[in-house]
Amino acid sequence: MLDHIRVNTNQSEEVYRYYPNDFVINKINESVKSIYGVPTEVFLHYLDAIALNEDVKYTNLGYDLETKNTGGRNNLLTYVNLIAVISGKKPLYTLAGPLLRSGVAAINQREAFEFLPHISGKNAAQNKQMLY
Repeated sequence: MLDHIRVNTNQSEEVYRYYPNDFVINKINESVKSIYGVPTEVFLHYLDAIALNEDVKYTNLGYDLETKNTGGRNNLLTYVNLIAVISGKKPLYTLAGPLLRSGVAAINQREAFEFLPHISGKNAAQNKQMLY
């Protein structure tokens, strides 16, 4: 949620909006100009919309997203796992097996922090400020 900002709508309710970080977009664009023919930033908005759809689906099915390990969180953590596998940081079976069994292959929190050290650890606050 580092790239989500709480905003007020016209109805005076607070919601979170996705604003991908320019530093991250520029870093990705150094090696990947587009994904499936669309700009990287547009594709990231698409992934965020899929995660939001998952949250709506599971909320309507009666799941408590704060206590159940389901919804958009699992969806986005599956993407992180995919990136870790493609990057050679994790073996393919950590993605393929769970996807075949359940359609979800969310990376666990410890592995996510190891793979993305800039969002965890003692330098997290400093790195977060750099990204904003």
